[in-house]
Amino acid sequence: MSQTVTAVQAPQALGRIDGHTNFATQEFVVTSGVTVNEGDFVKLSSGKVTNASMAGARIVGMALGTATGNAGGTITVLVCIDPNMRYLIKTAGSNFASTTVGQYYDLSTASTIDQTSASATTGGLVLLATGDQTIPNSPVIGIQGANTAAYGIFKVVENFQNGPN
Repeated sequence: MSQTVTAVQAPQALGRIDGHTNFATQEFVVTSGVTVNEGDFVKLSSGKVTNASMAGARIVGMALGTATGNAGGTITVLVCIDPNMRYLIKTAGSNFASTTVGQYYDLSTASTIDQTSASATTGGLVLLATGDQTIPNSPVIGIQGANTAAYGIFKVVENFQNGPN
């Protein structure tokens, strides 16, 4: 099995680490006045999901649809909450180097990695491979487009289910 993605897309779920195609999802109410876009990472705020101020946040997961919350609290969005999901995410800074695999990062926005947050021990996501690498013993993931090293393959490690790593 192989997968090819275009390097100009928003973050994308690439499938589970163990290769399974089924993954956990849950519907959440969207914060009033907030538009959550498909591919955005979201966090909980007052019991509802939002994509605002993601730096250092405990991630709920990735939105699988687009929705704008209303005052009545009746608008929901489906979110991938599977702790074993891998994601393709672009950096807001310089390219990833193969030596940064295993580093932990936080999000700078709902859809980009903050490279200044790189840490050997803490962060919301861990870099599994750079966009120009493949993960050993995993399906081949090819990335088409310019500057594939600006993309990384990540797994969420600090989330609302598990807390900090």
